Amino acid sequence: MTPANPRDNIRRDIFSVKHWDHAIGAWCHGYMSKDREQARRRTDAIRRGIWYGVHTTRAKLVHPAQWVVEGFIAAGNDIE
Repeated sequence: MTPANPRDNIRRDIFSVKHWDHAIGAWCHGYMSKDREQARRRTDAIRRGIWYGVHTTRAKLVHPAQWVVEGFIAAGNDIE
């Protein structure tokens, strides 16, 4: 059954680090974890510019929707 409100499908048990991708001009989910503190440290590392492979200092920590989690896993990523 599909929830009446898409916000009902938010995964509160997962923390996603989104960073701004200048190449496509959009926010990207780059890292997911069930550990809030680990995700917060990754967000801070991006903001300080010390996370390799990400060339931005714009990052935010969010709870992703279920469809985002499914796409993240389908792309071969792991939730730590």
